[in-house]
Amino acid sequence: LGSLLAAVRAPGVASLGGLLGLLATLPPTARWLRLPMFAVIDRALPAIAAGHAFGRLGCLLGGCCFGAFWDGPLAIHYTHPLAPAAISSLGRHPVPLYEAAALFGTAGLLAVPWLLARMKASVTRSERLNWRKRPSSRLARMNSITSG
Repeated sequence: LGSLLAAVRAPGVASLGGLLGLLATLPPTARWLRLPMFAVIDRALPAIAAGHAFGRLGCLLGGCCFGAFWDGPLAIHYTHPLAPAAISSLGRHPVPLYEAAALFGTAGLLAVPWLLARMKASVTRSERLNWRKRPSSRLARMNSITSG
């Protein structure tokens, strides 16, 4: 039991816990939504990528994940004694920051097909609603004016 608690408190376990939670809740969610499991995964992917990006930002702030030694313009100096990256006072590459930016970009790209489908559905819905209200062609408008 002691080694299990030590493993849970170790850095990097939050991502594994999120993955296990996703795998545990995926079948009941698909059943509840009455959708195939892959459709649920497809709709959840942007949120999964964004959630992982926020996790990477947490790693950056906690100092548990860090890059190689570096003294460039974006170098981060960890000073808190409990941060694993504070072993030396040298600057480090902000690798979690790079990963978070890439994951937010990935989340945006994964959301594009869903957003386009929603826009197309709303346009199609509005066309159906306005079809009887406004004739679409000049000939149809003239016919409706002359007939009554």
